[in-house]
Amino acid sequence: KPAGRSYWGTAREVLNLLNEALALGISISSDVYPFTRGSSSILSLFPPWTLQDGVNSLLRFLRDPETRKKVATDLERGCPGWESRVAIMGWDRIWIGAVKKKENGWVAGRSVADSAREVRLPPVDFLIGLMLSEARDFSYTGEISSLDDVETMMAHPFTLVGTDGIHVTDGIPHPRLYGTFPRTFDLFVKKSRLLSWESAIYRMTKLAAQVFGLREVGVLHKGYYADIVVFDPENISYEEAYNRPPASETGIRHVFVTGKAVVQDGKLTGVVAGRVMRHKR
Repeated sequence: KPAGRSYWGTAREVLNLLNEALALGISISSDVYPFTRGSSSILSLFPPWTLQDGVNSLLRFLRDPETRKKVATDLERGCPGWESRVAIMGWDRIWIGAVKKKENGWVAGRSVADSAREVRLPPVDFLIGLMLSEARDFSYTGEISSLDDVETMMAHPFTLVGTDGIHVTDGIPHPRLYGTFPRTFDLFVKKSRLLSWESAIYRMTKLAAQVFGLREVGVLHKGYYADIVVFDPENISYEEAYNRPPASETGIRHVFVTGKAVVQDGKLTGVVAGRVMRHKR
């Protein structure tokens, strides 16, 4: 979906290109999740020239006073061939998601702008200082999309529903990791009626299996893997909450993976029944 305020409202242009490709017989689709914030590695905010060796080269450039100045400038303004994510989102729309050091724990869930004000530093200096303190990659969330564009993308018949989730062991994950499917039902089936129940489920299951070339999954059929979710349509929902741990109450009652109960009555059973799925045509 279009990312950054300067691109909001261009979803239809993107879909026009997709439709042109489909008309030419090209196998193409799109996927979306029902949140306006995205999430990624904090490294994605830094200019590519600083990431030759990943975190190690970035830290080396940040520790050198001269190259640090150039990193700070490019971080906020961009450089030839690369558009700054900070420039298209703004420091007040970038939130720290997960950090490891206890002394930095207070920034989790707070925007860079707010955290910088707390310690009386320019936002770019605050983030660089945090990067040097952590000396490792960590996640962030950023306000990248408009809800109108998300709805436009969701309405397209070849759009899948996907979480794009990043699991984190420290801090707070993006709610898409747990809430993508319940929120899709709540927003686009129950409230806006953009999708029917059947269409929403089809995008999450059968269409997804077809696009990825996965056999014997995606539909309830004799001889197929029994991957089944049982949910309460009246109560299925997920709140768009970014600064607290994921809620367990979503309206999902039971989950079966390869016929084994991994969730019963809304509680994890401890059974691990997942498997590697291979692309087949």
